[in-house]
Amino acid sequence: MRKTIGFEELPFEDFKKIGFDRSQVLQLKQELIYLMTFRRTNLLEIKHPNRNQTLMAKLSLEMNDGQVVQLLIHPVLNRMKNSFNLNQNEVRKIRDGGVIIQEELVGDKENVYVIQRDNDTNEMLRLDLSAINIDFSEKQMKQLKAKGNVDLVGEKLIIDLSKPEGFILIPNESDIDND
Repeated sequence: MRKTIGFEELPFEDFKKIGFDRSQVLQLKQELIYLMTFRRTNLLEIKHPNRNQTLMAKLSLEMNDGQVVQLLIHPVLNRMKNSFNLNQNEVRKIRDGGVIIQEELVGDKENVYVIQRDNDTNEMLRLDLSAINIDFSEKQMKQLKAKGNVDLVGEKLIIDLSKPEGFILIPNESDIDND
């Protein structure tokens, strides 16, 4: 799967449908970098070009089956939908800000996913942990399942699928010198 796209592959016709002309797309700056690396933007105000309506949403791009890049809109939802057929306890955990770890065996490879609610859009999201490019130890996986964060050398990785990166890194408090 591709990790980036070039400027010439951006779906400018899709952007035009939500009120962004070419120059406005260029002005998105950091959000454009997120889009071109197949990540979700932060919340943006989207104005319908033919109606006097606005909507708060995040944007993302995906490659369709025909290998054409298309724009996706992730509006703020009133209620979270159970997009991954979780049981009631798992949905409650997600709604309360927790994470669910799912493991799937595909052929001879085990894929590990994190499911969490996007706090901005109220959408249930799933991230393939391999996208973070960290080999988690068994102890770290247990910590991740229990707390939604992992202690690394000098830092703590906190899963936050509301962020374009899917996580945040903060210094470990125990590693900070208080002199």
